[in-house]
Amino acid sequence: MNFIITDIVSVRKTDEKKYKNGFVEYSPNLISNEIIYRPNGYSTVNFDGKVLKTTPNSVHILPFKNGGKYTAEYDEPDYFIDIFFLTDRPFFTEPVIINNIQSSRLNSLFNKAFSSYIKRDAGYKFECISLLYKIFAELEKKNYIPESNFLKIKPAVKYIEEKFLTENISCEHLAELCGISYSYFQRIFSQKYGISPKRYIIQLKVNYASDLLKSGEYSVSQTAEMSGFDDLYFFSRQFKEYVGMSPQKYKNNPPK
Repeated sequence: MNFIITDIVSVRKTDEKKYKNGFVEYSPNLISNEIIYRPNGYSTVNFDGKVLKTTPNSVHILPFKNGGKYTAEYDEPDYFIDIFFLTDRPFFTEPVIINNIQSSRLNSLFNKAFSSYIKRDAGYKFECISLLYKIFAELEKKNYIPESNFLKIKPAVKYIEEKFLTENISCEHLAELCGISYSYFQRIFSQKYGISPKRYIIQLKVNYASDLLKSGEYSVSQTAEMSGFDDLYFFSRQFKEYVGMSPQKYKNNPPK
């Protein structure tokens, strides 16, 4: 997993039995990524038209998203632990469900994260971030998130991270750097990040732009140029698509 966890927004333990008829409709505007652990029970999740079934001992990962549909129907209600978190780069664009995980350690890690967040002792967010890294490490160790082919695209990822602000990067050139075909590169990249290389680059630029706007030191046009966008209209459209508001509105009312 090639990302940095930048913040823990919240950690919650929810009893599904409180929902009437076992059904709940969530806000479609997710302000963060989510990773959810269900030790027992079954459910059906509808995330923007994609229907996924969960079983006991499951983890499902939901990406930051604006708009769409997000509902869950609990066939056998129980409780779940939900960690809301932010990352420095795109995480997934589609939901991921991992069922039938045989790991008592995973249960312990999620419960420790919830306990730490609720207690809010000094340094609790650092502790929660540390525990979340351990959760992802556990998933990788169990081969639930395969890494076998991802080393092939490492040169392209490194190039993107170094050049996304200064160069007009083509996917063809990225494939050449990796020594693989264009179609194979696209497929592996999308499997790894849940998003196309082009969208990944745009998201990095938008993330960088949001930090500039939050600082209050730059205008929208200056921010667009510094973030590698040649067209102000295109920048504004992409920023609103990813962040959920226009660059000017974000600049005037940055999130806390």
